[in-house]
Amino acid sequence: MKTFDEWMEAFMADNESDINPLDMPTARQRQVMSDYVKGSTAAEETAVAYTRDLLTDNTSGDPWWFIEMAAQDRPDTHERLVDLVKAIVRLPNERRANGKLQYWQWHLRQLALDLRESWDGKNQYLNNHSDPIEHEIFINLSAFQARLLAQGVCGSTWWPIVALHAALENEYENQPQLLETHVSAAANLIQLAGPLVYSNYKGDVTAPGELFQNASAVSTTDRWQFWKERLADIEKQGDLKRETQRAARSAIDRMLEIENGSK
Repeated sequence: MKTFDEWMEAFMADNESDINPLDMPTARQRQVMSDYVKGSTAAEETAVAYTRDLLTDNTSGDPWWFIEMAAQDRPDTHERLVDLVKAIVRLPNERRANGKLQYWQWHLRQLALDLRESWDGKNQYLNNHSDPIEHEIFINLSAFQARLLAQGVCGSTWWPIVALHAALENEYENQPQLLETHVSAAANLIQLAGPLVYSNYKGDVTAPGELFQNASAVSTTDRWQFWKERLADIEKQGDLKRETQRAARSAIDRMLEIENGSK
């Protein structure tokens, strides 16, 4: 895997002509982020330094765009990125060069909306695209979103239900890559935000998928129990990667722990 600095250099080169210059991180922001990811600086110090350039008229003022880009490509940075988001929203509101106030807490709602829209778009996109990079991005963004939600930073409690519905209640016949991607994303979600899911899975958050409908017609079951049974079936599917089968098993084990009161 590339180092974070190598990733940033490649990211800037790949996107220089495609991205609004006001959204691109400044040289100082890139250095600040590099130091932080390496563990050289604390989240609070990094938040102050990283947002300084966002107060000028030469940027969009959006504190999350580059963080989202890092999250989708670098899952190894997720824990520190979540800590950085927390630190940014704790900053006092400041006045930009144009006189407008920068409300960091307001921007947090925008981060939740951006992540949800990104998840929706990629979920639809993957139905007809097999690019492994795009599948990996979907898994990474799902995990980042789950981590933010689990730590009470931002996000809706009904999103995991929608995500698990997409992953486990639909048939992906003759689409093993798509099933494996969804199972990996679902397993991460359960590991990171499982207790929250267990507290909120009941109710009419989203219509049941075809597989869940069929199971409900045969016997009385609820979504949580059905998800476990579906994961157990996936674990036994011989045409899936061993990695996917292990992910399904780990998700089941985590669900059993949660049922027994483990956080």
